[in-house]
Amino acid sequence: MLADTNGEFTKAIGLEQDLPVLGGLRSKRYSMVVDDGKVIQLNVEPD
Repeated sequence: MLADTNGEFTKAIGLEQDLPVLGGLRSKRYSMVVDDGKVIQLNVEPD
């Protein structure tokens, strides 16, 4: 589990979205499996 309170990680991996009604930049919904620093699987919920 990773807390990304400033959205820096989300921006770095390109999974941010601009939602002005909900407070501006937000993270898309996704899950990621990482093994020894390598992304094994990335699941992104469709818009």
